[in-house]
Amino acid sequence: MPNAQADSPAKSASLWIPLASDVSLGAFQTAERTTIVIDGRHAFDLAALRGLPLFADLDVAATDDTTTLTFSVPSGQCVDLVSRPGGWILKVRRQGAGRGPPDDADAAVDIDPVSRGTTILLPTPHAARVVTMADTRSGRRLLVGLVTGETRIGVGRRGIGFALRPSLVGVVLASDADQIAMRRVRDGFIIAAPDDPDFPLRVAGRPAPVATTGLFPGNIASLDDVPALREAARRAAAHAAFSPPGQRFNARIDAARAALALADTATARAIMQVALRDDPQGANRPDVALIRLVLQALDPRAGEDTITDDDETSPAFGPEATFWRGLIASRHASAGDGARQGVPASMIADGLPQSMHYPAPLRRQALQAAAEVLARAGHPLAPDVTDTILPPSETAFLQALSSLHAPHPDDQALARLAHDADPVIAAKAQELDIDRRRALGTLSADQAADRYDLLRPGARLASRELAVSEKELMALEAAGRWQAAADLLATLETSHLLSRENALKQRRQLMTAMIADPALMSGDARQSLGLISLLLPHLDLLVPETARTEGAMRIARRLATLGLRDKALSVLDSISADRSAEPEITLLQAALLLDSGHKEDARKALATVSGAVLAKPLGTERALLYARLALLDGDPRKAISSLAGVDTSDGWKILADASEQVQDWSGATRALDHVLSGALAGNGALTGAQQAAVVRLGADALRSGDHATIDRLKAQATGRITDPAMQPMFALLTRPESNATALPAAQR
Repeated sequence: MPNAQADSPAKSASLWIPLASDVSLGAFQTAERTTIVIDGRHAFDLAALRGLPLFADLDVAATDDTTTLTFSVPSGQCVDLVSRPGGWILKVRRQGAGRGPPDDADAAVDIDPVSRGTTILLPTPHAARVVTMADTRSGRRLLVGLVTGETRIGVGRRGIGFALRPSLVGVVLASDADQIAMRRVRDGFIIAAPDDPDFPLRVAGRPAPVATTGLFPGNIASLDDVPALREAARRAAAHAAFSPPGQRFNARIDAARAALALADTATARAIMQVALRDDPQGANRPDVALIRLVLQALDPRAGEDTITDDDETSPAFGPEATFWRGLIASRHASAGDGARQGVPASMIADGLPQSMHYPAPLRRQALQAAAEVLARAGHPLAPDVTDTILPPSETAFLQALSSLHAPHPDDQALARLAHDADPVIAAKAQELDIDRRRALGTLSADQAADRYDLLRPGARLASRELAVSEKELMALEAAGRWQAAADLLATLETSHLLSRENALKQRRQLMTAMIADPALMSGDARQSLGLISLLLPHLDLLVPETARTEGAMRIARRLATLGLRDKALSVLDSISADRSAEPEITLLQAALLLDSGHKEDARKALATVSGAVLAKPLGTERALLYARLALLDGDPRKAISSLAGVDTSDGWKILADASEQVQDWSGATRALDHVLSGALAGNGALTGAQQAAVVRLGADALRSGDHATIDRLKAQATGRITDPAMQPMFALLTRPESNATALPAAQR
């Protein structure tokens, strides 16, 4: 790379790139980085650049058929590429400074796209080839058109699924869809979708010629002529009414399709219900399935006469069906953030080209809903739909919605729209305001639930009632207002906002959240019993069976700690558990029976798992129960043998009891020492039970002659025995050995 020179190292510089006149290149900028793609493999010596700070980070990457130069451009600088015989001059200069004198630079020719059928032609006599690469900043697929002369895209343009970016030299097409292609032709470059003859490219904001869609298989002559569409719907309805029986189903489907062209979902649904009542098998036809899918997407109260699956085996398939499924999915994803909206937005984007060719009434309703989903997800196609289809008031709302994905969201715009004269816009803006405050943490879950509840009437006008209700449900769950959440869920089901299937799914999620609530196991008695009263009638809804068993056992354990052992046993008796959970349930039943004084019933329950091979935690629990039974039978030595290998706090407590009964004071001392090791190690206050255990440990240690333990107790527990009944005994146990010759009668 010879002849490198700098006008001023800090302000401007220029490079000479030697290339043959037939070698093509393309150049563009992304943020503050410039990329130059050169046809063919070339070697460049960068040693000459050491004195040019503006090109200090220039990098050269070569493949078999291209060479790519990249470098950073400081803020306030711009880049020019000027073609000269034998190569190109690369200039970096201050913004505002000219390219040079007129005789030093040819005027670059801007490429003006023109429509050619269903494609876009980028006319340039210098077109050479197209190179595919990835945008290192956004990850989008870039198609770079290389040229041999100074032609460029001066003004960027957007299309459905693509964007023409401004370039320094050549053409740069950023594509969101794999089927969009750019190729060289005799008079320039063509942008098209080879696998999609109906590709609706837009030039100057206007759709390409109309083609057929799956929903409207024949060309509709006047997409925007509403009177003509009304007349077509009238004729279709009359034809269906007077058709012979053998042709009536097809005629009714045509009439429903004509009603949909007017976005008249009520009429279309009524016709479909009659048609499918007389011929249920017709639902398996792809065109019929697609109409039903559209009806469900346009009206969330479509009830049973809808398609709810998104299985690939559904009769309705392809990008057009995916578009409508995306709208349906967005209603259930809208309770979450933009990330949850990403999948529905991608589905909508796949079928967006076909929806652009619907009759005007249906097109507006479909794209209005699509634009909102795309904007909520921050999808790059949102501005295309918003600017093309929607009225100014709706455009302002969606622009504010899209701004939430910007680094500095326009909160003031949303605040103004929350008081818009249009109640639909106001309701949507208020919903977003609650969402945003909730996300920022300035609104508690409890407050958000109340505000969503007040918003529901307005949300109904804006066709957002389901989304707002689901957000309210989530807020109620987060606030632990389980009764209110259950009531709201019942309301959504009875009002048919949620289908039976979705209501069941939501109720299961609610049950799972309630069972996981810490208040179930550790809240006050009122909280716990309130949760249990909500859970018990619906335990059978939990799936899988293991979740149902685990939930019932948590409830039973909590009832037991509240002293309601009989109620806990009845809960366990009601479980239809899988075989793998039977030992755990049996052991819990045996423990509850022992606590309730039903020793023989507990023995019978234990007998069913006596020979079972159990995991260590369950084996330990079984050993503890056998030890407890042995003590109740008056056989402490059997209890001691049952506890062999058990190392739990409960096991050490039982061992201490059994050792004292057989007057094994050393064994009792070791067991109580294990029980109290954690409490004595710290400096905190001891509970009443711990203080009594300390005195008990001292007495057993004294009987066994373990003076080291007594000295340790004196060091660790002096000053921490605050119970007036325990203090004299502790003082007696820990006084000098010569004076500790007798024990209180209570300790003998």
